[in-house]
Amino acid sequence: RVLAYLRPGKPNFEAGLKALSRLEHGTDVILAAPGASQKLIRSLAGTPVRAVAGPVLLEPLLRECDLGVSHASNGISAAFIMAGIPQVGLPTQTEQAMIARAIAIHRLGLGILGSYGPDQAYEAITKALAGEHLRDATKAVAARLANALPERPSQLIADRVLELC
Repeated sequence: RVLAYLRPGKPNFEAGLKALSRLEHGTDVILAAPGASQKLIRSLAGTPVRAVAGPVLLEPLLRECDLGVSHASNGISAAFIMAGIPQVGLPTQTEQAMIARAIAIHRLGLGILGSYGPDQAYEAITKALAGEHLRDATKAVAARLANALPERPSQLIADRVLELC
């Protein structure tokens, strides 16, 4: 199962969408595509991709996910890491490229930098889906982070702020 979070209209959306549409029909792809048109959603009929144009609840989807695909923004990339899910970053700007590179360096997934098309995105996605070493590394990092972070960080921060007042 693949969870993709890609924004229509962004430079590499088309490459990511075409790559996801080419995955085997046994693959279940949920695409969160904020602002996607109904025409785009209908065009995905017959592909493994089910698109949602509005917000999605990440937590239930992350529990059953094998791979994440996104533009490598900090929020969704962190959510994939915390859930122990390897990812493929398809960055559209410098900051996202830096995150995608860090993810690849730390073996938490793959990132494509520079100019690329659907073939390169498809290759990265299929490679990441087959990469047990990526799954193992990401799960290990998620376990370490779960043990290192407080259960309710926002409550901890609020308590500390109140202590300072």
